[in-house]
Parts: sequence; structure tokens; C-alpha cells
Amino acid sequence: MMLIPLVLMVVGISAYPFIYALVLSFTDRDLFSTSSNLVWLANFKTLIEDPEFWQSMKNTFTYTFWCTLVTTIAGLGTAMLLVKKFKGNYYFRAVLTFPYLVPTIVAVLIFQWMLNDVFGIVNRAAVGIGLLDQGVGWFDTKRAMFSCILVSVWRFFPFAIMLFVPALEGIPEEFYEAAKVDGAGPIQRFFHVTLPQVKEVLFVVIILRGIWMFNMFDVIWLLTGGGPVGKTQSLPILAYLQAFQEYDVGLGSATAVLGLVVLVVFIGLYLRVEKK
Repeated sequence: MMLIPLVLMVVGISAYPFIYALVLSFTDRDLFSTSSNLVWLANFKTLIEDPEFWQSMKNTFTYTFWCTLVTTIAGLGTAMLLVKKFKGNYYFRAVLTFPYLVPTIVAVLIFQWMLNDVFGIVNRAAVGIGLLDQGVGWFDTKRAMFSCILVSVWRFFPFAIMLFVPALEGIPEEFYEAAKVDGAGPIQRFFHVTLPQVKEVLFVVIILRGIWMFNMFDVIWLLTGGGPVGKTQSLPILAYLQAFQEYDVGLGSATAVLGLVVLVVFIGLYLRVEKK
């Protein structure tokens, strides 16, 4: 009974923004207006007919897929190295949490400097060792999405490490010894011993990273602002632009609602596949 007020508060804090956004999505609410008219599904019809919406949807899926995939692989691979006994192991663990602790704006500024096409250290190093004839624009139409994914993976893969390390340390050594006796090599031991034992943690990492990357705003906005020419514009950025630059709060809310619906559908499909 004592928890009821807390539960109601949490539910209210979570439910109110969603319900309010849902209501706004059916109106023509203007940012500076105190009144609005009910337009029902007109905002959703506008979005479905808008090529910019579908381009943003594509960008969001591209960004989410690659960020989640690379973060998970990098996190698991690094965690497998960190569970091995070697001198300085715990110092490496501490250092590898650094990207996750750095404020987003600091991480973005660091990478903007490193990837600058004129004086960036990445271009200078690549040209110096002969990988490139001349510096390239890491934030142009061809590479902007790659740069956003790179920064996001660097920023968030320590989260995966922190979840995988305890799971890997909990695997009994006898499992690996038995696999060796049966003649299993390193790759076979990974797929038949390691992966099954960290399956639950892997599931959590993929779900959480997928949700967070799908809804990511700050990294992309600070790096590229959704540009150039919309090449990195995701659904959260599109909703922001519609609501706060075009002042169409109703349309921006509709974009957010559709994004949530799509995310819930794909999470449901993933859960169904995972159960099988």
C-alpha cells in the first residue's frame, strides 16, 4: 500500500507526455497558439505522403541497426578480452568506461575536431601513412551517417561491456574444459558455450540499445543537425524541426507517435523471434 503513491507518480510521469502527444497529433496545434482544431488523421496522412518522412525513417533504421550491431559486437568482444587474467586488467576496465562517462557535447566536440576535413588528426594521419591521397569530408553526404554511427558506438559500447563482463565471469570454467575434451575449437566454444550462457544479457543489450538508438537525438543533432541535405535526419530530429522550427506541434507529435508505433512493432517482432 505504501508503494501505491510512488507507482501512481511514475505512471503519471510516463503516461501524461504520451497521452498529451497522442492528443496533439490529432490537432492542428501551432506552437504559439493557445487553441487548436481537431483534424483527426490529417497529420498522419500528410506524413505518409511526405518523402521527407520516409527518408527520415530510413535514416533512423540505418542508424539504429548499425549502432546496435557494432555496439553489441564490440562490447562482447572487448568483454571477452577483459575477463581473461592479465596484469592491469582492472585498470583497462576503468579506462574503457571513460567514453560512457564523457558528456555527449564533449564527445561530439572531440570527434568534430578529430574528423575535421582541414586540420583533423584522422585525415592528417591517413594522408601521412598513405591511406588517403588527400583529406576527405567526414561530414559530407557520403560519410555523415558513418560518422554519426562511429561517435555513437564509441560513446555507448562501454555500456555493453559493463553488462557482458559479469555474465562472462559467471560461466563455469568446467563448461570450457568439457568442450575442449570433446574437441571443440575456439570458434565452436564461442557458439556452443559462450553465446548460450550470455543469451539473456545479449537480449537485454540489443533491446535497450535498439530503443535508445532509435530515439537518439543529441549525438546526431550536435554532430550534423540532421544534414547535410537530410542525410542524417532521423525521426526524432524531424519531429523536433516540425514542432519547433516549423511551429507545427500537431505534425511533430504525429511524427513522434508514428515513430513509437514502428518501434513497438519491431520490438514485438524481435520478442516473438527470440521466444522461438
